[in-house]
Amino acid sequence: MPPRLTLSLTLLISIATLHAAWSAAADKKSAKSVDGWGDVIDPGKDCTVSDKDGKLLIKVPGTNHNLNPTYRYGTNAPRVMQPVTGDFTVQVKVTFSAPPGTVSTVNGRPFNGAGLLVWKDDQNFLRLERNCYWDLTGRLVCYPPLMEDWVDGKYIPSNTPTDASFFKSPSTWFRIVRQGRNLALSMSQDGAEWTNLKTAMMDLGDEVSVGVAAVNSSTKPFTAEFEDLELKTK
Repeated sequence: MPPRLTLSLTLLISIATLHAAWSAAADKKSAKSVDGWGDVIDPGKDCTVSDKDGKLLIKVPGTNHNLNPTYRYGTNAPRVMQPVTGDFTVQVKVTFSAPPGTVSTVNGRPFNGAGLLVWKDDQNFLRLERNCYWDLTGRLVCYPPLMEDWVDGKYIPSNTPTDASFFKSPSTWFRIVRQGRNLALSMSQDGAEWTNLKTAMMDLGDEVSVGVAAVNSSTKPFTAEFEDLELKTK
């Protein structure tokens, strides 16, 4: 091989090696976990997750961050998750009050949501969220609350929207109890009195991830606050 060609090949290999090292370092730097909450998953690498005094804040910019496999980049919402094997009970307090912007980032309504997430993969998961969005008449409405169990990329809506005043304060408490294939969902408006919502039957396998997520499909940035996370395994 001519000397000049050998030098060029050596240089290319060196550049490729350095690029791989830089990429690995960047991935390592971007990886983050929050004590007591789990690993931060931010597919778009454009959200901010922080914790202070036991509270977890997820800040989402005014671009599409969703948990809907039917949309392009449909499961790119930021979340903080931890692995769980077998049966469990998980509970959290969710707080946000400002409405979403009036312009949607997707082919749908401008929406904000935050709550509990049980995750197997991007086609099989369960959402339980405090939420609000603007309907076609310009009225601020909500699902009381949002409950979506996705199986193989499809779901059947389990409730109908109502006026956003359904949520009586900026905070809502959610609980999910898993026993085998059954996931019992409940909520509280005050952290004391609980309402049973439904029991979803989902075959997610023994090992799943459990945590919290924030969804934004409006052009206005969105911040959700979480606290008092409790996760118990059986």
